[in-house]
Amino acid sequence: MVENVGALTPCSFRAWVHSVVVDEAFFADRASLAAVLASGEKCVCGARASTDPSSPEEPFRLFWDGYWDFAFTLGVPEDSLLALFELCDKVARHLQLQTDVPLLLQRLKAIESQRKMSPQGRKVRQDGGDIAINEPAPSIKVRDLSESDFRAFVETLVNSPLFTARARVVKVLHTLPPVCATEVPLSTLLSQCLGAPAARCREAVAVVTTEMRLFSAFFAFFVEHLALEVFLEEYYYDSDEGLELRAELLQEIEHNLAEKKAGRAKATPLAEVAKKFGIAL
Repeated sequence: MVENVGALTPCSFRAWVHSVVVDEAFFADRASLAAVLASGEKCVCGARASTDPSSPEEPFRLFWDGYWDFAFTLGVPEDSLLALFELCDKVARHLQLQTDVPLLLQRLKAIESQRKMSPQGRKVRQDGGDIAINEPAPSIKVRDLSESDFRAFVETLVNSPLFTARARVVKVLHTLPPVCATEVPLSTLLSQCLGAPAARCREAVAVVTTEMRLFSAFFAFFVEHLALEVFLEEYYYDSDEGLELRAELLQEIEHNLAEKKAGRAKATPLAEVAKKFGIAL
């Protein structure tokens, strides 16, 4: 798990970005959810869907859990990422490079101004924990949405600008020239560009100029992730709800265990038990 992005070399940074935008399972989950929408299949979220692994809720559950795993991956190095992007902005201005970073920093401030959850609350949610009592409660419970509202919500998620920004990062990765084989960390290279005239730090300037396209594209991707995270502050969804053992099933299990210990147990076929409690095998 990367904690300090600024400590990465240019080569390591490219590898890490690739792991985030290409290797994360979350993007495959998004494709599966988009396929359900494209098929025109009925979108249902609730008790009826939660016990059926073939229901449209299953790809949504995977998408939801996958997003928070993905958010955790970016949440750990977030402070170092923001510091790196601010340093990129200073260097771009110093070297007179045209980038989107200044506009992205402005958008970042606008997004953060809409955030209700505290930094601690964000980390708990990214870790998969319950929302703390002292945090603002989400106003919308996903399982209470009507079929049409649930579909609209899912369409909003799968069409998030995050995925367009991701495609741009992937394209940049595939079109960049070979990375410079320097072992100097990114933060040091960027600082070198600020600390001396360009003529005296040619290697650092050459590396930074080459990598600036990737910095800018990944920053845009990161900002879209934060925008989606803020949007989801209003929604509550427990992916495990409905998967718990019902009270009567627990009682039946306890009774059967007691019978077995007493030597009076009579084997019941699994299919019969499943049918009795409405469980699909």
